[in-house]
Amino acid sequence: MTDLTMTGFAELTATEPDTYSRNRSSLYADPVAWLVDAAVRRALDSCGESLGHDGAADDVGILALSETCTARTIRSIAGMTARGRVSPLRFAGANPGSLAGLSCLTGRFRGPSVTLAMSVPAGVGPAVLVAAGWLRAGQATHVVLAVHDRRTDGDGQVHHARCAVTRLGRDGEPDMAGDLTRVLLGTTR
Repeated sequence: MTDLTMTGFAELTATEPDTYSRNRSSLYADPVAWLVDAAVRRALDSCGESLGHDGAADDVGILALSETCTARTIRSIAGMTARGRVSPLRFAGANPGSLAGLSCLTGRFRGPSVTLAMSVPAGVGPAVLVAAGWLRAGQATHVVLAVHDRRTDGDGQVHHARCAVTRLGRDGEPDMAGDLTRVLLGTTR
């Protein structure tokens, strides 16, 4: 039993994750990292607690999960190396860890963080267990769980980012770990 409760949730869908990019001359992140960051910001806004962005973030951890992570930027860099010049900003933005790292920067999270580069169905269960472990060990008061997947539908590729803000349940609150897993998989809300 993990004794987790979910205090906030957001889901974003985009055919083109560039829609959410906020790249500038001094900061570059893969478009999927920006999509995940936008979902994180919306989930934080929905949780009713002042965490990250505008509130306390010292004890907020983040765990991100995506099978494709920053594949688009990695492919772009591969093309740049053939021409003999690689942008240092794009090189840093290609790190799969930027899916968690970008929200750590924008939200000022100072708790534990990790990106799992694996499929959401295979990784969501372990991600929930890791989040519960961080919370029980006192490494974080809240853990943001963010997942990204890409599916093909009739219109082409569709990117989905789902994000849940979690904390340990309090007396009388039900354990929501099973619901949390289904929500992050996109099978229920």
